[in-house]
Parts: sequence; C-alpha cells; structure tokens
Amino acid sequence: MRLARSTFYAKNEVDLQGLKEEADLRDRIERIVLAYPGYGYRRVTHQLRRESFRVNHKRVLRVMGTATCSVDTHGVGGRPPTVTTTF
Repeated sequence: MRLARSTFYAKNEVDLQGLKEEADLRDRIERIVLAYPGYGYRRVTHQLRRESFRVNHKRVLRVMGTATCSVDTHGVGGRPPTVTTTF
C-alpha cells in the first residue's frame, strides 16, 4: 500500500476552538457594522484591534464578505455620479 505515513495518521477532528473564535469574531463584526454602517473592513479592523482582538485585515475582509453584513464598497454616500463625456 503506497500511502504516506502522515496521511495515515492524520486526524480528522474538527477544531471546535477555532470555530468558536470565528463565530465570536463574526458576531462582533456584525455589531460594529450595525453600529457604524459607514465602516469598511479597514475601520472595522482598527475597531477590533482597539477592543483587544488580534485580527488581520484579510481575515476581517473574508468574514465580512461571507457574513450577512455585506459592506457597501462606496461608503455612506453611495456610488459617485458618473459624467458621460461621449454621445
């Protein structure tokens, strides 16, 4: 049988602590976005760091993209008006 030893002994256990941390982070991000609807992922990241969360901006962006608290990419005012220059 040609099977790597590491594959044979690999554990398929679910990381429950990691899932709990991810859920806590998602809940906290949703509370921040509801309190400050104009905040993007950068401001949310800084707010989390002020609240003693050790979190990376890429992780915040991923969680915000997958969670129900989708962020408006154009801020509070919405998309800026476009000017048509050709006919």
